[in-house]
Amino acid sequence: MWYCSRLFIKLGLRYKKLKIMKKHLIYTAIALLLAAFSFSACKKDNKDNTNDGSLFKNTNWTGAFNYAGKGPEPVSIEFIEGGQLVWRELLADHTGSWKITGNQVAIGLDGFPSFKGDISGNSLTNIQSSDMSGRSLKSAVLNTDAIPELNGTVWGAANVSLKFKAGSVVDLIFGPPSGLPTYTNLPYVRNGRAIHFDAAPGYNWFTVITSTSAMQGTNHAPSDPTVYGFQVTKQ
Repeated sequence: MWYCSRLFIKLGLRYKKLKIMKKHLIYTAIALLLAAFSFSACKKDNKDNTNDGSLFKNTNWTGAFNYAGKGPEPVSIEFIEGGQLVWRELLADHTGSWKITGNQVAIGLDGFPSFKGDISGNSLTNIQSSDMSGRSLKSAVLNTDAIPELNGTVWGAANVSLKFKAGSVVDLIFGPPSGLPTYTNLPYVRNGRAIHFDAAPGYNWFTVITSTSAMQGTNHAPSDPTVYGFQVTKQ
């Protein structure tokens, strides 16, 4: 009887020990699974939060910006492989630089830091502006639309229209395309998606081709600080 009791006690202890070991094995397995899942998630996040720059190399981005206290203006940004860029706006073209860090791009103009933005798909979000000239970048998107030929095309709206003619000249109409031109045969300069021309000394016009059928533009009249924006569509 005494022997049986010891045997039962031993068996009970062994069973208890095996039960504890089984529980530890289960906990260990769960911990390993959680660690593997966490590592996989971190690896995926790191992959999602990095960009090798291919989205920017030799591409054109279009968007809008404004100077402090002024209205919005269109901009064309040409990113060049090697970290250089050209920023095209109404007042002038500016050279600059770009650099990718993680999932953020930093843009500098004329040798100074100007903007930082998060890369979200084919656009920039959470844009921070620190431009020395007071520019604030509001939007920027990768533009992959084909750049249309301008000769012989008409782009119009109710308040302003443009008739592009051979020889890199344009007629400017204050009204729909059916109206008579206010200014004729104005020489224009086109660089990529950006077009500059002057209607008169100090009367500067600028447009950006935002798609195969639309342009976003602005103009500054002499002695008038107001920024006049417009949009025209291909007729």
